[in-house]
Amino acid sequence: MKRHTQRNGRLLPLGTGLTAAALAAVVLTGCGHSGQGVADPAAPPSPSPSAPGTPSASANPPGGKVTKEAIAAPVKTGRDDRTLTVGAEEGGCRTARLTTRETATRVTLTLELADHHKPGSVCPDIARMRQVSVTLKAPLDGRELIDGATGHQLAAPGRS
Repeated sequence: MKRHTQRNGRLLPLGTGLTAAALAAVVLTGCGHSGQGVADPAAPPSPSPSAPGTPSASANPPGGKVTKEAIAAPVKTGRDDRTLTVGAEEGGCRTARLTTRETATRVTLTLELADHHKPGSVCPDIARMRQVSVTLKAPLDGRELIDGATGHQLAAPGRS
């Protein structure tokens, strides 16, 4: 004797209901989906290619860690020749800041990205460009400007 189940007011063989449930489970779990799925949170992040100066997933470690990012935008100086400003990409759980190390002949400017992502929480997938500034102890006054992340010399800053 075949068992039946009722769906939308119609009697269907029980096997049909199970088939529909199995199909729904496959669709909802994305079986056969070739795109990226949800990563195992315990697995280490896999490196992903990105353009130079563009933060990548591997550049944003969880747990409040700070990473250095190459300065891609031109550096601008303020009228006082002590304020340096660059554009930085922030968003989600990431914030940017500039730090400096000064000598008589050189200023090393480092763009740091802090990831405030807490394990088990979700960060919004948004990004925005923001101007980030730092004030030098003494005017730049022709000193060499070095990117702290790459060690490369930066172009002479323009006035902002």
